[in-house]
Amino acid sequence: MNSNWEKAMKNVLTLTMVSAAGIFMASNLIAGLNHPTVNSPAIKKLETEKELVQAIKAGNTIIVDFYADWCGPCKTQSQILNHVAADLPDDTVRIFKVDVDELEELATKFRVRSIPALFVFSDGELVDKHTGVADEDQVVEWLGQ
Repeated sequence: MNSNWEKAMKNVLTLTMVSAAGIFMASNLIAGLNHPTVNSPAIKKLETEKELVQAIKAGNTIIVDFYADWCGPCKTQSQILNHVAADLPDDTVRIFKVDVDELEELATKFRVRSIPALFVFSDGELVDKHTGVADEDQVVEWLGQ
């Protein structure tokens, strides 16, 4: 009797492992692990705090996306931002990306505790912020398209 129970449990464990592997692979595809962070002229990855200060002072409505390359939800957010950016004019960068691993001090200054974190600036002022993945409609609304 014990061996039948062991066989059943082994089958359950095997099915659970296969299911978990399938879910992991599907979530990686959904998260866009093979998609680049920036693939539009309307998006720029920031290398310094000075670049961010200049972008904010320019007065345009911009979104600043704090992210990390290892973050699955950040990759989903990148896909959404890239999709929205495809409809933006090529002459103006409207979305700026800050890698929290590369610019830790900047993330600390903005009190980023969870990623993705989006900060929306207009006329040099912070007008909205969002933690987690923002949907395309929200991003379009922020940019006033």
